[in-house]
Amino acid sequence: MFGTWARNETIGQLEFRDWWAHDRVEEKIALEGFIDWVYARWKKNPAMHIYHYAAYEVSAVRRLSTRHDTRQDEVDDLLRNNVFIDLYQIVRHAVRIGEDSYSIKSIETLYRPKRRTDVTTASGSIVQYANWMATKQPRDWQSSSILKGIRDYNEDDCKSNAELCEWLRNLVKEQGISYVDRHSADAPAPPKPADPEIAKRQELSAKLRARGDPIMVVLGDLVGYGGDPNAVVERIQSLEPAAIVRGNHDKVACGLQQAEGFNAVAKSAAKWTLEALAPEHRDWLCALPAGPIDVDDVVSICHGSPFDEDAYIFDELDAVRALKVSKRPLCLFGHTHYPVTFELFNDSFDSVGSAGEPQTQVQMKNGYKYLINPGSVGQPRDGDPRAAYAIVDTMQRRVELYRTRYAVEDAHMKIVKAGLPDVLAQRLAVGR
Repeated sequence: MFGTWARNETIGQLEFRDWWAHDRVEEKIALEGFIDWVYARWKKNPAMHIYHYAAYEVSAVRRLSTRHDTRQDEVDDLLRNNVFIDLYQIVRHAVRIGEDSYSIKSIETLYRPKRRTDVTTASGSIVQYANWMATKQPRDWQSSSILKGIRDYNEDDCKSNAELCEWLRNLVKEQGISYVDRHSADAPAPPKPADPEIAKRQELSAKLRARGDPIMVVLGDLVGYGGDPNAVVERIQSLEPAAIVRGNHDKVACGLQQAEGFNAVAKSAAKWTLEALAPEHRDWLCALPAGPIDVDDVVSICHGSPFDEDAYIFDELDAVRALKVSKRPLCLFGHTHYPVTFELFNDSFDSVGSAGEPQTQVQMKNGYKYLINPGSVGQPRDGDPRAAYAIVDTMQRRVELYRTRYAVEDAHMKIVKAGLPDVLAQRLAVGR
């Protein structure tokens, strides 16, 4: 379901608009309807923005446009022009609250009364939708009390985002905060020739490896994007990871699987990589195991999800399913290239998107299950070009998430010199 709270240009009043889907065919129609409506409004008013909270809306439109091979140019246009504004990122960096979570429900206590809808949480809407499927009520929300409850929650969620946006604007006025141009603020700093912190971590890694401690795990998709796949394989081999799983691009790039479902750019890159890989590296990639793999009593790893190595985890429904399937307290996954943390305790579900700080941490709680995507080293897609990785301390039950700069220009030039599609090089600098 897509939902918006926006001004009706004809009558000048705010109103809720929704697009529903109960199967894949309807999903494509709903996506096209939503994107066409948004895109037309943006073209008419280039100053327009779409305000949302956390990463899921952006992740969903990107994932669905790829899945259905439709409206990809429009989605890319909207993303590149920063039409989507993540209020979570603004709140996370600007407001300190007396709560252990920055979920929208925790923030709402600052600017609106407690919700009065029957459905009050995203996980609750998932449960209600499952109930709707079981009861076989009508597919129209006007004829189904369960779907109406879900719609009411979604409408209230959209209204809450609008109220949060207005509250933040008033806060800016009250505090006399001056405007900073987004493009100049987001411009990546030139890469440093050497980072002493990275050197320290490399030294520590070497010492631990000399003791024989298994400290490295790899979540897949080693090749298929960059201009030097053989060097990547050799580097990973030299690190001797304790556990590694294959990614969907690895399978296609080594000839193990066809490029079905890949867009034209990904297909072109996979074909080039297959031809560029040395035979021994191709064989090594073909032999990589599928996930999930239990690393120890605390950690398991997978590429896509614990229930399907190629499935994408973008939304709460997929995350809850993955958490329930996972056999360990912590499951690390990749595939989406988007850093995110999902947390489940009994029926309580929470999630946190990319924070943007150079270092953040997740302190694991007893009895909770965690699903964490550290992000991507070589092709992040959260608008942050820095490489992303995680260090897990199983003794302290802590996950440290890092972002660090790397020589983007060097990777860019290798892609260009290899003759790969320019978009693979260009996206490195913007992290999309």
